[in-house]
Amino acid sequence: MFSNILFSSIHILATYVQWLSPSTVNKINYLILERSVYLVNFSQQMRGKYAGITGQVGSNAFFITIFIALVISKLYISKTLKIRMFLSTLLLLGFYALLLTEKRGLLLFNIITILFILIILLYKKMELKKIKGLIITFFITIITILVWMLSINSYLLNYYLFDEDISTGRVDIYKRVLEMISKNPILGNGIGSIEETLNIKGHNIYLQLWAESGIFALIIFIILITSFLIFSIKLLLDEKDIKNYSFLDKILFSIYIQFIFILYGFTGNPLYDYFILGIYIISTSVPYYLNVKNESQKEGKFI
Repeated sequence: MFSNILFSSIHILATYVQWLSPSTVNKINYLILERSVYLVNFSQQMRGKYAGITGQVGSNAFFITIFIALVISKLYISKTLKIRMFLSTLLLLGFYALLLTEKRGLLLFNIITILFILIILLYKKMELKKIKGLIITFFITIITILVWMLSINSYLLNYYLFDEDISTGRVDIYKRVLEMISKNPILGNGIGSIEETLNIKGHNIYLQLWAESGIFALIIFIILITSFLIFSIKLLLDEKDIKNYSFLDKILFSIYIQFIFILYGFTGNPLYDYFILGIYIISTSVPYYLNVKNESQKEGKFI
């Protein structure tokens, strides 16, 4: 958790510095990025999309999402008004940085994920006062973003809502992937066949997995990711166990990242971008570890 907050904070800072002083981050990127990656970063910056110290705005947006997930999880367990105000400010900064990347999909998925977590917490009526604080913070964040977009930066509003091709070419990619699926829907066309044929990833992990590995692989994958998420939610909602340890923020963080991974899979490549997949694997392991630790504490054991 400490590493996540440290490095995601660095990406937040880099995003703001690139927005306010592009030359500063350009000098850093020239030293730390490969030339081809640096040029991609620079070209995106010229179009008003800020990738920070990464090679793609999508990568930067995911690191910012980690920051938002951590703040949301900490906000729920915060005990004082000062801490909640501080965390609420960080949440605003996180969403604003996400806006600067211009990744519409991840912005939408973060909003949906926050609503999803609120619904889970409301379902069990877990400490209603804290949930109310989350709800108020969420709506203040959304309203602030909309007011800023309307009054200060109308370009972002036009981009997010009125861009001619809101799919940014994904519809054409999906059509070609579906054509490949129709050729061999049962066994697939082989791992890596999408990039070999289209010279680009599928931007939908479910369609790409189906096209490359077949329908059975897709079904197994969906069962796995949903079972991990269901286990995490059940652990969160198990009130008897929750009272025995103070790991609620870690479980919330895990659920947040898992749900983001599932949603992002419809428009991105989280299964094939290994840094995203790595964070996802770590997040799915957290509830299992906490469950084992809790059971061991019940039995008087220590791990």
